[in-house]
Amino acid sequence: MSRPSGFACPLRTRIRPFSPILAQNFSENCPKDVREVKIEPHHKLILTLFNELRNNVAGGKIEGLPKAVRMAKMSWCEELSHRVLLNVKTCESLPDKCRSIERFAYAGQNNAVFQYSGAETEYTDAEIIKEQIENWFAERSNASPEILASFPEELPNKAVTKFTIAVAEKNTHVGCAAVRFSRDFYNHFVLTCNFATSNIVGQPVYTPGEKATTGCKNRYGAAYDYPNLCYAKEIYDNEKVIENTQTI
Repeated sequence: MSRPSGFACPLRTRIRPFSPILAQNFSENCPKDVREVKIEPHHKLILTLFNELRNNVAGGKIEGLPKAVRMAKMSWCEELSHRVLLNVKTCESLPDKCRSIERFAYAGQNNAVFQYSGAETEYTDAEIIKEQIENWFAERSNASPEILASFPEELPNKAVTKFTIAVAEKNTHVGCAAVRFSRDFYNHFVLTCNFATSNIVGQPVYTPGEKATTGCKNRYGAAYDYPNLCYAKEIYDNEKVIENTQTI
């Protein structure tokens, strides 16, 4: 099975239980004033942002992009959130080499860092989180129906991966973590989100069609609060390991 940088952990590593003890530790590279951002108060904000933006894409409200017939409604996953905490506690905005778990064999990841001068209180946690997620969706300008139909191994602009992960139809779950610290006279806010799946080479980001949710297979059909997304019980087999799968 091909394992590029986005998927480089053996099965025994992926299913290793999460360790709260490890998650308590910051990297030696972190400044002394580093602190974990309490993410729980922002669960609703994060899910609302992702699901509203996914609902717009699936409903054909984004010019130049097709509708999606089986795009999942996202839910929060504590395990993804706990594991991504290890990433942000390095105080770097870098992708993990190994982030998949038993439940999600090809977990995806988006990273962001926001820097600003002046008082730390100039921007609230919620304001920064909202801006970074909207920035990921703004990369839709680099997307095309061709990229969405079959994700390519080579991309003209790699920033589009942040958008395609955010709208991957199988992304049923998300979990995020963040830290704050100061360095070189600037305030830093590092945000990372892990997702149920990633960009898979040769596979569609989502299935296009004439009408949203017509491909949903659960008995309830569409989500009641996001009519262009499938009900949260939709099953996508994200735990299955498939030979020769390549992720980006």
